[in-house]
Amino acid sequence: MSGVQPQGDDGLQCLECGRWFKLMAPHLARAHGMNTAQYREAHRLPRKLSLRAADLSRRASEQGKDRYASRPDIRAALADGPRHQNRTASAEGTRATANYPMVVQARRRGGQGHRAASRRRIEERAQGLGYTSLRDYFAAHHGAADTEIARALGLDRSTVKTWRTRLAEEAASEDLVDPGAPALQAVPGNGRPTVVTLTAFGETKTLADWSRDPRCPVSYFSLRRRVQASTGEDAEEIIMAHPARRPPSGGLTAFGETKSLADWARDPRCPVSYYGLRHRVRLLPDADAEMLITAPPGELTRPCRGCGKPLPVTGLSRCRPCHATRRRSDYASRRRAAMDAFPAEMRAELLQRVAAGRPLQSVCADLGVTMNRVNQFDAHLPGWREVLDHALRIGRDPNLPHGRDWTYTHHGCRCPDCRGAHDACRKEFRPSS
Repeated sequence: MSGVQPQGDDGLQCLECGRWFKLMAPHLARAHGMNTAQYREAHRLPRKLSLRAADLSRRASEQGKDRYASRPDIRAALADGPRHQNRTASAEGTRATANYPMVVQARRRGGQGHRAASRRRIEERAQGLGYTSLRDYFAAHHGAADTEIARALGLDRSTVKTWRTRLAEEAASEDLVDPGAPALQAVPGNGRPTVVTLTAFGETKTLADWSRDPRCPVSYFSLRRRVQASTGEDAEEIIMAHPARRPPSGGLTAFGETKSLADWARDPRCPVSYYGLRHRVRLLPDADAEMLITAPPGELTRPCRGCGKPLPVTGLSRCRPCHATRRRSDYASRRRAAMDAFPAEMRAELLQRVAAGRPLQSVCADLGVTMNRVNQFDAHLPGWREVLDHALRIGRDPNLPHGRDWTYTHHGCRCPDCRGAHDACRKEFRPSS
């Protein structure tokens, strides 16, 4: 019953599984994978409802009263107030741990150490471009915008701006250049985006001008994205390339009219819906527009990508024999890739270490293979699961009680008995959707 927690003097009943416990928190975490707040929310219980037996609460109260009566230091601390006590304890803890090696290392990693590591990485990129240091690279590119330098070094614009400022400050402190010298500073912009030009067909024009050219089938923003993503393509190809698998933005021209796909779908001569017409235009970009609009469903065909046999436009891109052949080819390629990533020598080494008592997780980490690949390798090598389970049984710890979810969760045992118990527990307590 939601909103009511059954309880008695000697225990509480779990609303998930119906069993009785003295203390609910450990059971909820171990068996159901939830904490007390999630349990209260799932069953609409009050937030301040105690989830331990009444006798435990009484015993804890009595122990607290006895402690208060027998210890003057507790009474004095409570007299100062709990907030004062917490602040004092926090300050003392901070002073006590200030010289711990872990704290010192974290402070260095978060401060100057992090900046030095970042500078080394950027220096390596500048040296890869033929410069002795990052400062020389910035000086050689005086006048270049932060965006251009960021694109050349593979960094963010804000990172380039930050390091330009830092190196200018270092140069000023070392009296290398005048503090206001622009050698390491970015040229202040006017708030407008950088003008990019392209040279093609014997002309040099801006992207905005090229987007208005009849030879460019895309908008200015699409052309700008193409230029930013280009990796050495020819400028003429960037300008003239047609948008891949997209219907013309101006619609379709047929019967002496030019209308959008939505308007043609509402035309009485079109027997298919807007989505069917859009599907036809995408799959048959070179077909006659009037045929695309007026053809009845099932009449248009396209060649099979495997054998060239005519297929309906609404079906698969391959006929059934070619589709089956493609699936077999894909499986064979995936199997070859799996065998290359987890070869026989690595499998033998893994079985040997597991049988010697090493945990499966640490063995996988040492060999550089994932647990997922090891556990699912039976799909590529039949019988692998039985061989791995046999090695896990040989190398498991004989002092642990196997066949329990607790051993799987807390001790990391992956033998088939503990794994089966864990799977059964997850299936039993899996929340219903």
